Amino acid sequence: MADHFLTLTQQLAAKIEAVPGTVEALTAAEVDLRPFQSFSSEPELLRFSNDEVAEDQAQAPDFAGGHSMAIGLSCILSTSGVVGTAPAIGRYLRGCGMKEQAVQQITIGSISGGDAQFKAGETYSATGSKTGIIEQDISGAGALKYIVLTGGNLIAADVVTAGGDSATTSGSTTAYATLYTPRSTGQETLTVQRGEQIETDAAGQDYLYRVRGAHGTGSLEFNALDKIRANLRFTGIWDFTGAGDLFSGVTYEDNMPAPQFINAVLQIDGVDITTDQFVMDLGNEVSMDPDPSTVGGTAGYDRARIANRKPTITINPKRLKASVLDDLLKLKSGSTFAFRCVCGAAPQALEIVAAKCQIRAWAGGTRAGRETARLTLAICRHATVADKDYAIYFR
Repeated sequence: MADHFLTLTQQLAAKIEAVPGTVEALTAAEVDLRPFQSFSSEPELLRFSNDEVAEDQAQAPDFAGGHSMAIGLSCILSTSGVVGTAPAIGRYLRGCGMKEQAVQQITIGSISGGDAQFKAGETYSATGSKTGIIEQDISGAGALKYIVLTGGNLIAADVVTAGGDSATTSGSTTAYATLYTPRSTGQETLTVQRGEQIETDAAGQDYLYRVRGAHGTGSLEFNALDKIRANLRFTGIWDFTGAGDLFSGVTYEDNMPAPQFINAVLQIDGVDITTDQFVMDLGNEVSMDPDPSTVGGTAGYDRARIANRKPTITINPKRLKASVLDDLLKLKSGSTFAFRCVCGAAPQALEIVAAKCQIRAWAGGTRAGRETARLTLAICRHATVADKDYAIYFR
């Protein structure tokens, strides 16, 4: 513990791995977050069973599989200051099993045909063999928000068709947000390195910890009158622990203004809620995958994986509007809600949306029915939109 009292600088670097479990070369370009709290564990020797040889007395029924290691961080969130530009925290969210997509917007005229509505999740086709996904419901003329699949961005005079409805675009496409949603397939892993600069600042004597094939979990914490923070923990295969130099010449994103939880719009089922705090827990269960091609040694694990996820939102509200919520007997286990929170102002706005949450637990406060303590919402799985349990927009 005494070593950490000498620490002057902590530095974090991470890169998405092209091949899961294969270490990536890190450079100063991968350093753009300044963790204000960090921790790591010493490498842990793991074991896994070998059932195929368990009955052979000449073989060990289990054997050392490799070293795992955990690297954690806490940092202030930022949207990069440019609407539609991926934030530095983005690669870490991708390592937590999330998909990164750019959301664009363009003006459309009136919608004709069918029910005269573009619905979120619908696939559109447009002039010039362009295709994409409608990101938000829209009825009539206005700003159409979409995600490109093929053919590039929409331009003026393109005819957009989705679900039997069509509309014509005008003006030019602008960036709306960078979107993060959970994914079950194609999950990406990280090479993560944490560095500590010691007090003496001797060249080559900074202490470095590095893992590969890492997946993570964590939480986003919103406290009244404070900046929004991410608390993340990544588990991977121990790759390096020892002396080295921290990267120099880096620019940290969290020196920029960050979204703050002040006068935020926080809604449960469309009703504004006044709250001191809420925490969104990503709820990922991270486990290690053994490498069957390697027997023993320290390379016996391929990578970490996300085996399961149970995201939850825990709210500490000051007051719930009883006339809208409690009088309808919604504050009970099994009740479902839509949840939405928007805080900050563009280009430093952060939005969290869950179309369907379920009350998991709540406790009455001093004025029963009007105050609660630690209202917990479990985010339900969608049946129609795969993996879009919830969405995080940086805009």
